[in-house]
Amino acid sequence: MKLEELHEHLVELFPTKAENINKFFEDIVKEITLKLLNNFKLSRAKREIDEHIAGRYSGDELWLARCIVTEMFLDIYSRKISRLGLDTFPEDLLLYVMTTPYYESKKGRSKIDEEAFTRAYGMTPAEFSEILSNVSKLFSELKDPKALFDHVRGLGPKEKFVTYAYVAASVAVIKNSTALSQIENLFRISRDELYDMLDDIIQANTIEELRGKLLEYSKDERKYYAALSLSAFVLVDKVRGRDPIDKGVRIIEMVLGRSLTEERQEVAEILTKSRDVSDTSPFTRAVLGAVSVVKFFDNIRTLKDIQQAPL
Repeated sequence: MKLEELHEHLVELFPTKAENINKFFEDIVKEITLKLLNNFKLSRAKREIDEHIAGRYSGDELWLARCIVTEMFLDIYSRKISRLGLDTFPEDLLLYVMTTPYYESKKGRSKIDEEAFTRAYGMTPAEFSEILSNVSKLFSELKDPKALFDHVRGLGPKEKFVTYAYVAASVAVIKNSTALSQIENLFRISRDELYDMLDDIIQANTIEELRGKLLEYSKDERKYYAALSLSAFVLVDKVRGRDPIDKGVRIIEMVLGRSLTEERQEVAEILTKSRDVSDTSPFTRAVLGAVSVVKFFDNIRTLKDIQQAPL
């Protein structure tokens, strides 16, 4: 889901009386920027912003502000996690972003400040955990953010907020993933462009539809081969096996309808540092991109791993 679509859903979930919604967004972003400039520690900046908006806004405007702040910090943290070579689950990223600012060390143990958390988010930590668990289960059933938003439209603000934050976390995890970073470097296409392409490609329900999507990108060679790599996001569950190289090769073979013996050998040589990636064909680079997607799904980390990372 593109960020523009995400923001459209946000305004539908929390219709505000603000005369200019863009100005409202700008004001929140400005507050976040100022707090970040004045704080070396992300978690402290997040807590100060939470407290600021809780004291300034009320009703739907407050929930709207909470969504915008959470979305921005999800993006910031997921980029930092990706730079460390890690990827994570959306629910774990959301848990980390929302709870970390409210943990306080007492007698050698970390305990969440429930009162401050509740004041910031309008719900207790226990309520948040329960709603997040329900949203995560529902999303695994529906597989579609739009259907998820339709489902919660008639529910209360807590459920709407957690649902929006969960979808925003899913966007951040994919957009800032190590896989898209690798494909970005292989084909020199911006991350935003790649994410828009992926948003289009994952709409394909059959291999024929996927090939049709690829054909649409064939006028631009870089985008075509990048799209070929991105097809692994659609087909990663269709290919069995544990070896990332084998799975990546077979995914691209499935799309092209032919074998890639030479490319398979080249990818193996690149990954063992015996060959430079610049000395290969675009098909080999597409396979490399597909391998990075396979590894992304294989290496998604838990909250425990994130908490141990030097963020």
